[in-house]
Amino acid sequence: AVDADLYLAIHGNGAVVPSISGPETWYCGHHDEGVANEQLAHAIQQAMMDALHEYGYNAPDRGVKEDAESHHSGDFCEFVVTRETPVPAALLEFLFLTNDDDARVLADDRAHVLMAQHVAAAIDAFMQERNARQ
Repeated sequence: AVDADLYLAIHGNGAVVPSISGPETWYCGHHDEGVANEQLAHAIQQAMMDALHEYGYNAPDRGVKEDAESHHSGDFCEFVVTRETPVPAALLEFLFLTNDDDARVLADDRAHVLMAQHVAAAIDAFMQERNARQ
């Protein structure tokens, strides 16, 4: 409705097991923009890892995950935000709110700035490359 060029959903993750930590990025490969979704997801995940490294936090890289394969072993993507978006889309789970170390990072404004800067730069690079190909 707003004629966006891409969509990035940003979420805080949670788990029953409090030791689980680190960022992960999801995409829907069973989509008209499936290839672009995967490229965007990889760029966002790398940006998060770079930001956390610069911050000095050694979080595990939970990686990039394709929604349908991870949740249904089929063609259906569970996450509406990546399934129903007509432009390249990804869902970033930035860290686990249920993990004490991740939560401490999330409470620090410096971490917010670094994550935002790195993710913004990744989006900019993704869009520049996409526009150059069109």
